[in-house]
Amino acid sequence: MIFREAAYVLWLGDSAKAGLGWPAIGGFVIAVVAAVAVAHFGQEETAVAESADREPAAA
Repeated sequence: MIFREAAYVLWLGDSAKAGLGWPAIGGFVIAVVAAVAVAHFGQEETAVAESADREPAAA
């Protein structure tokens, strides 16, 4: 998806409205940081939940 948007900006001349470039960049950065945080912390919670569901091995 990022490649499609990059193509719009680079080759088709798409841009934010005048004066709204910084909020657009800020929103993009926040979205990327949030997606990375969800991927990172979501993975840890899943691994913890899976290990908690397993029964301990019989000795």
